[in-house]
Amino acid sequence: MALGRRRNWAVALVLTLVTLTGGCWDRLEINDVALIQTAAIDWLPGDRVRLGLEIAVPTAFPGGGVTGGPGRKPSFVVVAEAATLGEALNDLQQTIPRRLFWGHNQAVIVGEAAARSGISPHLSFFDRHREPRPRTLLCITPGEALPLLQTRLVLEPTVGQKLRELAPFSMVADAQFYRFDTRLNDEGIDPVAIRVEARKTLRPGGDDTEEAVEMTGLAAFQKDRLVGWLDRQETDGALWLTGQHRSVLKMIPLALPEAGTGRPARASVEVFRSQTSLKPSMESGRLVVTARISVEAQLMETMGPVDLTRPQVVRQLEYSLAKTIAESAWRALGRARAMQTDVFGLGQSVHRSLPGVWQRLKPRWREVLPTVPVRLELDVKIRRTGKANKPLEFPESEFRQMQDGKG
Repeated sequence: MALGRRRNWAVALVLTLVTLTGGCWDRLEINDVALIQTAAIDWLPGDRVRLGLEIAVPTAFPGGGVTGGPGRKPSFVVVAEAATLGEALNDLQQTIPRRLFWGHNQAVIVGEAAARSGISPHLSFFDRHREPRPRTLLCITPGEALPLLQTRLVLEPTVGQKLRELAPFSMVADAQFYRFDTRLNDEGIDPVAIRVEARKTLRPGGDDTEEAVEMTGLAAFQKDRLVGWLDRQETDGALWLTGQHRSVLKMIPLALPEAGTGRPARASVEVFRSQTSLKPSMESGRLVVTARISVEAQLMETMGPVDLTRPQVVRQLEYSLAKTIAESAWRALGRARAMQTDVFGLGQSVHRSLPGVWQRLKPRWREVLPTVPVRLELDVKIRRTGKANKPLEFPESEFRQMQDGKG
């Protein structure tokens, strides 16, 4: 009996050790994969799809290996055309001796024609494949997407990394795959994506030009079809109305009244906290949506005689900031109404707060949307003014003394 127990324990121990020492049976070595950084999708005549991939060259990155060097490009671009995205990817795989790996993909750029024809078929691959990350940036570009992969960059090694690093500092929505899919499947709201463009600028002190990939606004959709664009000011207003304003990085110039010197006073503030709520209601049988925007900001700089010890000056700062926010919000509303797209989620707020009203308006929401009154209520506070309450300026007499060496 004792011998049998020992034998059972020995067998169990051996099986446990075998399990623990088996290693990674499905390991994927870095030398066996081609790291996709950016994908570009274009819709071509004849119902053809063009797929461009920007693939990183790890040895060309700093510290990437002895074969790297300053003259070696950090990435290369491969292109294929096919009837479907999967077929194009398969054709590319047959030309690359390493397995194409989507886990490091930073952004997908879709051309305008593909976005206007309906973006869902092109995104189906990314929704079903297990490797692409749901936080991958979704970008739309006017014209074709492939040329953006061929731009010459300065600071970042690849276009995908440039877009990923640029996103936190750009005043655009946080347009990622999972957010786009969520909006696409929700009622009463349309998705948005980041608008990107390649622009050429003249190098300082020379005739050569350099290209820059920029985020220039938002792409507005009706469900999965692109219907138009929002410029920077309209994008700013859309972010205020949806509560996605990246306030920590927003600088707003404010025009102040002249302070008796004949010089116009100006100031800049940084918004560090903002909150937005949409409240639909029925007034006299008519649907009205109230957008309440609460903002807290700090003063960053003043240009001119701005005396912050005077309460009326601080109130003027708050009024000017509220006016700036309202102007961008109204402009965004007007643009969205013209395109009959609900990128602000007005219908979603009705669906949540007034489900009976939503069921009645849902079949014709596109037609009703431009006629729904929107009321803006802004609560703007300047909470911080910094260490100086008065402008740091020298009187003219003291300034002349300093110039003459008498100060």
